[in-house]
Amino acid sequence: MMADPWQLTKGWKWSTVGDLTASIQSGFAHGKKGSANGDLLHLRPYNIGLDGEVYLGQTFYVPRTVLKNGDSSLEAGDVLFNNTNSVELVGKTAIIRNPLTAAFSNHITLIKTRKDRCEGTWLALVLRALWQTGFFAQRCNKWIGQAGYNTTALKDTPVPLPPTIEEQRRIVAKIEALFDRIREAKRLRTEVLADVESLTDAAREEALSRLGTIKFELLVASYKNGIYKPKHYYGRGYPSVRMFNIHDGKVNLEKAPLLDVTGEELNLYGLEPDDVLINRVNSRELVGKSGLVPPRLGPCTFESKNIRVRIKCELAEPAFVVAALNSKSVKQQILGKQKPAIGQATVNQDDLSELQIPFTPDLEEQRRVVAYLHSVAQQVSGLEHGHEETDAELKRLEQSILDRAFHGEL
Repeated sequence: MMADPWQLTKGWKWSTVGDLTASIQSGFAHGKKGSANGDLLHLRPYNIGLDGEVYLGQTFYVPRTVLKNGDSSLEAGDVLFNNTNSVELVGKTAIIRNPLTAAFSNHITLIKTRKDRCEGTWLALVLRALWQTGFFAQRCNKWIGQAGYNTTALKDTPVPLPPTIEEQRRIVAKIEALFDRIREAKRLRTEVLADVESLTDAAREEALSRLGTIKFELLVASYKNGIYKPKHYYGRGYPSVRMFNIHDGKVNLEKAPLLDVTGEELNLYGLEPDDVLINRVNSRELVGKSGLVPPRLGPCTFESKNIRVRIKCELAEPAFVVAALNSKSVKQQILGKQKPAIGQATVNQDDLSELQIPFTPDLEEQRRVVAYLHSVAQQVSGLEHGHEETDAELKRLEQSILDRAFHGEL
């Protein structure tokens, strides 16, 4: 048996997953082909939440005829173990709360416990606690891009047991009552965070709503579509800004891939401070999002799904133009100009040129608007940072509760 992960209190003992289970069953793989008319829910790793619950916001269906044994009944108390995923996600575990008709992928293992020895809720909490401490990450088999924890290792995984099944149930009830309070705190935190994030939009609309408008092309010194190169040019060279690098009115290089370009291409498709980058190909709701290139971004290019715009700075502050482009009125105009494509939408230079954007010719007023929106963004960032710290504290609290439970302290 593997090394024990906790020091047990008096009266407790160690067992293993294999000793406590009535059955351990792996699922089956099924691709998208043939699933269009599927009539049976097929659970995937994304249905196993990080909080130990099953989520069905995203679903996949397969034909019922693919079942080999004909059984698709999941019972309350069954445990779903994610056996294959990225290293940090291998081992995440969920409990079935209510009976569910579903099959499951080969990346999931179904565990049914021996009810006289171990409650499914107890085993699920143990596996979740092990996952949170990095137990599975340290012991899983690792391959390129993913990792796995096989059935043999799973059966050998240690499980702490209180003296009686009744004590298991008592501790489970105590843990779940505490977790319910944490979940409620997270729910309230999420609601507050959503309100905080809307402050930036509200501030922008308030600052721009009293202004007049101008045709966007009158403020533009030049347009430039981004560079396109085949995949084998990626992996070396300079960062290339993609559509996900435009966020919250800013351009960043976070996770931007490297692109091999010539010196001439770097000059043609390079970005300079105060360039405005507009996303011209994306999902319908994201097409047209704009970002400002900050100082000290460093040498980089931008991909063909973006348009670089250089503003006539004698007429407008680039930061003000970005705020105007991201305003509600402009987004509505862009929605009306979009052209459908496979799974996405597009706008082009002509569409952008026709936009009527909020504007004042007073450069000092533009700067006041930019300064005001910057101060709001800083306040929002501080609030978001505080919420991130709270979220981390709640996660540590969950781990502490589980740790105390398996030390017999609850």
